[in-house]
This record gives sequence, C-alpha cells and structure tokens, in this order.
Amino acid sequence: MTNSVSTRIQGRLLEAANDVAVEHALHSHWSIFHLWHYFGAHENAIAPVESVWDETAPFVSCLGLAYLVQRDLKCKLQSDPELVSFQDKVQIMTNVTVADSNRYQYHVIVVFEFDQSCIVVDVGYHPTAIQLTLGETFHMEVSAKFNGILVQSVMRYIKRGGRKLLQTAFSALAFPGAQQENISITDRIKPLPPKKGVNVRMLVNEEPRSIPSIECDGKYIIHSCQCSVDFGKRSVWLQIPNEDWIQRHANSAFRD
Repeated sequence: MTNSVSTRIQGRLLEAANDVAVEHALHSHWSIFHLWHYFGAHENAIAPVESVWDETAPFVSCLGLAYLVQRDLKCKLQSDPELVSFQDKVQIMTNVTVADSNRYQYHVIVVFEFDQSCIVVDVGYHPTAIQLTLGETFHMEVSAKFNGILVQSVMRYIKRGGRKLLQTAFSALAFPGAQQENISITDRIKPLPPKKGVNVRMLVNEEPRSIPSIECDGKYIIHSCQCSVDFGKRSVWLQIPNEDWIQRHANSAFRD
C-alpha cells in the first residue's frame, strides 16, 4: 500500500495512468482469438512474456493489457523526478474463479493503492484510468452486444473483514484460450474451441448519437469493431457502428 500520498500527487499519478490507459485503449485491441492462436502454434514452447505480446500485437488479452500498461506506466513514472519513487507501486491484480473442472475464468488489472483510495487501469472494460475512494462504486464503459443489448460492468472499492477489496463483475474467459468442447457437426463429434472474440476501439471527433462513447479531451472513444468467431456454428459475426461511422461521408470508401 502507498501511504500518506498527497491529493496533488495522486492527481498526477491519475493523469499519468490515464495517458497510458487511453494509449492502449486505442492501439492495443482486446482479443481472445489471437491469444488462442498463439498458444495453438506454440503448444510446447516456453518464451519470455514480452515475446507473446510482441507476436500478437496489437491484439492482446486482459493479461497482455495489464502487462503492457504496467510496463509503460513504470517507464512514464521513471522519467518524472517527482513520481519516480512510485514506479514500484504499480501493481498487477487478478481474480481467478473456476468455471468448471477444466477451465479457469480470470481478469487482470493494474492498480495503485493508497490509504483510502485507489487508481485502477482496466482497459478491457474501460478506456480511461479510474480513481475510487473506499466505499465508492464506479459504472464502467457501456458496450453493445451483438443482439443490441447494452451491458455495463461495475467496480466497487470496499472493505470487508478488515481487508480492502476491488469487487467487479466480469464475464470474459481469458485463459486458457484453447479449451476443447465436444460439439456435434454433421452428425460427428469434433473437439472445438469455445467462441472467441476481438474488440477494437477508436477515437472520433463527433459525439456518437446511436452508440455508447467515452469523452476524452474533446473527442470520443467508441467500440469501432467487434468480431465474434463461433467454431461450433462455423460463423463469424462482425459489428460495426452504422449511423455513427460507416454511414458518415468520410468513411464512404468502406461501404461503396
């Protein structure tokens, strides 16, 4: 824990964390498909962790996002004489639950912890850094599913039994990425991986009218493309904003 940190310094740390978060929100794209493909191609290989994300770049899992955010945030703090002492306080935190006997469900984030507050970077679920005081609830980025339903994760910073906890609601299966399931196709049973997804954000100048967005320095961060690969149904779903992107004159080359 980082004790007795002034409000001004916390503000500067939040600004630094936000710069790194937005950079990766726009240029590092969440993908389970690419991680699954990497481990499928390197089934028996052991490699330095950075080589995994270099090879799959710009597509990464929540683990990759946390690793890259921690690395870049430490580098940013190292170049600032007032903040350099905090570079070793950039923590990676995870929660792991057992989905069934063969699969683990987990999520990974980056955190600064203070006496009564914390700074969180969770690029997979929110494109900017978050600051929470103890007992506070934060409603994260709204996203649209393929069926049109809007969903939103919630993060709470709570104290329970003398321990401080970040309580979250997550649904992404991150690792291992190549679990096999028996799925019937044309009357035969074949081992297939579960459904994989890719999510890409971008920055637009005008506030969207039909899709959720997060304001950032006078512009807006949106989910510009979501892709779902379903091996069992032999289908690929692609979701791209219509009114707020593809129908705009500047993007006519993508539709004509």
